[in-house]
Amino acid sequence: MEEKQRLEMEKERRKWEEQKLEQQRIERKTRLEEEKRKQEENYCQQQEILKAENECEEKIKDQKNEELKQELDVEIVRRLAVEDSALQIIENNAS
Repeated sequence: MEEKQRLEMEKERRKWEEQKLEQQRIERKTRLEEEKRKQEENYCQQQEILKAENECEEKIKDQKNEELKQELDVEIVRRLAVEDSALQIIENNAS
């Protein structure tokens, strides 16, 4: 009888240990899945930030290019005005 009880207790202890190990495995798996989800979420957020930064940089480049174009247009108009004035002076002196 005593041996039977001991075997039964051993059986119960092993069952309890297996349940405990299974619970630990499930908890570990859950933590890993949560960590993976967070990493994926962080990756997506980083990609969105990079995209927004690139868009801002592109807008800044476009704005600078437009400003340079306007400055160039002003310089061209100024030089044409100087040339027109010079031609008019030459024409007036020739007359």
